[in-house]
Parts: sequence; structure tokens; C-alpha cells
Amino acid sequence: MTISDTIKPLENELIISAIDAYMHRNSFERVGDTYVHRTHTNNGMGGYNHSRVVTMTAPGSDGEGGGVCVGVSDYGVAPQWYTDVYGKEFDNIRSRIRSAIGVFHSVRKHTAFDATCQSLVDFVDKLDVHKDSSIGMGEDGLLGAIMQAENCVSWIFDGAAFNELRQKVLPEVRRGILAYWATGGCLLANLRSEQAMMKRAEESVINAIESATSACDVIASKSNNGGGAVILTIISLAVSVADLASTAMGVTTPMGAAQLIGGMSELGLKTIKDRGLADAADKFFEKPGSDVYAVISELERSLTKINEECTKVEKEITAVLKDSISEMVRPGARHKYDLNITPNVSSDFASKKLTIQNTNEAYNLSDSVIPLLGTLMEKYAADLMKIQFARPLVRGSGFALGPGGCAPKLIELQALLYQLMIDFGNEVGDYAYNLRCAIDAVIATDQDSAAALAKIDASAEYQRQNKKNPWAYYDKK
Repeated sequence: MTISDTIKPLENELIISAIDAYMHRNSFERVGDTYVHRTHTNNGMGGYNHSRVVTMTAPGSDGEGGGVCVGVSDYGVAPQWYTDVYGKEFDNIRSRIRSAIGVFHSVRKHTAFDATCQSLVDFVDKLDVHKDSSIGMGEDGLLGAIMQAENCVSWIFDGAAFNELRQKVLPEVRRGILAYWATGGCLLANLRSEQAMMKRAEESVINAIESATSACDVIASKSNNGGGAVILTIISLAVSVADLASTAMGVTTPMGAAQLIGGMSELGLKTIKDRGLADAADKFFEKPGSDVYAVISELERSLTKINEECTKVEKEITAVLKDSISEMVRPGARHKYDLNITPNVSSDFASKKLTIQNTNEAYNLSDSVIPLLGTLMEKYAADLMKIQFARPLVRGSGFALGPGGCAPKLIELQALLYQLMIDFGNEVGDYAYNLRCAIDAVIATDQDSAAALAKIDASAEYQRQNKKNPWAYYDKK
């Protein structure tokens, strides 16, 4: 879905208008599908006057063809001469206009981002585990599972060793999920910024073509003897980063714009910042002129500037994504994104006088509630990888930064977030198993306690040896 379907008819219309204007300036008037030129010729002293009528074909509705002389009334000049002269100019006008506009044919319509953005909105919503959130409160939702776990540990377990679960592990789980929520918000904000830029680019290209067409129409309507000036104004893109940030933050989600930007700020993620640029509706040029080639030249310059402005915005978006990744992989900041739950060992349980008020609820917590958190995180990570960021960003190499746009950094951040979420799911699952071993040890008889405690140590050692490193890619750089 590109803007080609929108701008192609306008492009054809501009070519026809430009050729009409060119022919008008050469004293040809449009008559149906032809251009007609009438002159009076004097054959010299004592001669006589007569009229010469030259008829040329006009381009078709697609802007193609035309420029062929189909008649010279007095045969004083061969028709081929007119064809050679005017046909060449028709081709020149066509070529310049098509070349200037052609690079935008592969630009995606801004609506091509809608499905991707909505998928991201849904993803971010699922990760919203703020205590006042209404998202994920069902039995199969993250927030519901966290609140159930927090409720259980508030009264089921007694003893210092279980304080780690109450005071460290569950708060860490919530904090980790919110870190991923904010990172998803960063992806969403930057994709929305890209969408806003594409929308402005489409509007600006259309405006430039329509302005040039209007100017040619004015030229074609002016008297050849009047010398009237044509005022041509083409509005360039001139997108400000502040505009894009505003658009990104205006995303309608249950969490609200303030929460989204707040979450990024709290976690050290950088967002697009206001760079006070000049007037967003920059008047690219306004000057008198009456030659169709002057109009085409200004159109070419305007479209070039639109492309340059898009390049600036894409570089800004790419830089923001790069900074976000750099912040996440910085050693001092990794603890914000990596859960790193430390498993209990037998010494944590051996002499702490631990008791469990409700054994069934305790097992439910270790076997169902906490594992659900890990399972959901892995499921949402898989959902994240189904979102094809590159698809709406694909376009021809002539536009802005090329076929990928800012896609490489978007995809890199997506992949990093996926690895962290999968790692999170594994750690939560491992901790749930370790907790099961601890519960077994608490309720074991004297004959079983040694075996139960040994099982805890084996579980903890397994977790240490098999811990995956989601930062390995960046550590190798």
C-alpha cells in the first residue's frame, strides 16, 4: 500500500498542465485532443497574405504521447520539423516531472502503519501491571497473577526465608514487567513518529504537485501578450521533531499518554525531544515567473527538500532508538531490565522455623500462579516477534534513508526485548520450581527433610549453571 495510487493521477495531470502551459507560451491553443497554432504569412513585396494552421497532438489522460504534428495547412514547413521540435520538449517535460516525483512512488501510505501500531498497543497494554491498571486483571492476565501471588505470600508463609519472596522477588517481577512495558512504549512512540513523518511527506508531495499544476494552469490561461506574473508557492515538509513527539505521545491507549512518557522517563529510556525548529509550514519559495520550466525546476527543488527533511527525521528516530538500546545495555542499567532472581539454597531453609498456613494454597502458588507469570511472558514475547516492523517501512532506495528506513534499530530493540522477556519467563519458571522444593522441605518429615533440602541445592545449582545471558550479543561488541 503506497502513495503511488494517490500521486500518480496528480503526476499525470501535472504533465498535461505543464505541456499545455508550454504550448500556450508558444502560441498553441488547446482544442480537444490537439494543439492548434495559426499564423499569418506574407510572401513579400507584391505578394499576398495567407494563414498557416499547424496541428499537434496532445498527450493522453495518462500524460503519455502527444507531440506529433498531424497537419500544416500550407505545407510550407514539413510536419516532421514540428514533431522533432515539440515532441522532444514533451518528452523532456515528462521526464523531469516523472524523475522528480518517481522516488516517492514506493513510499508507504501512513495508514500502512495502523495494523502494526495497533498490535504494539495491544502488546503494551498486556504488560501494564501498574497497581491501578485495569489491564490484565483476569485469571489469565499478568496483573491478576501478580496480585494473586502478592495476596498469597502476605499470609500463607511465615519465616525469614520467605521474606525474599515477599519483599524482593515479587516486587522485582513487577518492576521487570514494567521495564518491558516501557520499552514497548518506546517502540510504539518511535513507530508513531515514523508514521507521522510519512503522513506529512505524503501531504507535502501532494501539495507540491498540486501547486505546480495550479501554476501551469495559470500560465496556460494568461494572455501571451500580457506578460502576467505567476506566483507559485510550494510548501515543503519542514517536520519538527517536537511535532512528531507530540504525535507519538498522543496515542490513545488505556494507559494514557502521560503514563507512557512517564514510564520511559523513569526507566531511563530516551524519547524524541523538542528541537525548536522554524515554522512547521515553511514557505519553500514564492517568486514571480511565467515559464513552465521555472515551475518544474522549483518543483524539483521542493521535492528534493521534502526528501531531505524526511531523512533528517529518520536519522533522529534512528538516533533515539540507538540511545534507548545503549541505555538498556549499559552495565549499570541492566538491573532495570534483567530479573536475576537468586534461587534459595538449603541453608536458607534449614533453621528458620518456617511454617505454612495453607499447604494447598502454597502449592498452588508454586505450581500454578507464579509459573503462569513466566508462561504469559513467553507468550507475549512470541506475540512481539510476530509484529513485522519492517513491512510498513519498506520502500524504494530513492526515498530518504533507503528501503529499511529506521527498521534496523526498531528490529534490534524488538529482538533485545524479546530475549529479555524469554529470559524473564525462564527465571520465573525456575524460581517457581525452587519454591516448590522449599515447600516440600518445610512440610517434610524428619526422614524426608535431608532429601528435600538436597533437592533445593540441586535446583539452585542447576539454575546457576544454566542461566542464559540476554546481553551476550552486546558483550561481544
